[in-house]
Amino acid sequence: MRNYPHVKQKEIADKLGLTVQATFNYFKKLAKDGLVEAGSKRADYRLASKGVVLLCDRMKNLETYVKTVKNDLTIEHHG
Repeated sequence: MRNYPHVKQKEIADKLGLTVQATFNYFKKLAKDGLVEAGSKRADYRLASKGVVLLCDRMKNLETYVKTVKNDLTIEHHG
């Protein structure tokens, strides 16, 4: 959203394989939960502070998970 502030919900829907209505409903719920904010135009959404905090937290959790899985992996060489 930061790099493409004028992206249309249809473009997002197409990329995610969703209908425009489903995408609209997701954005509506995200806005209701305070994770995104609607700008002056109806389709102009931006990540809210609460959304940034949640996203950063989830990214840290994902990073920790990936490190754990990576450490658990063993490479076997067959020769």
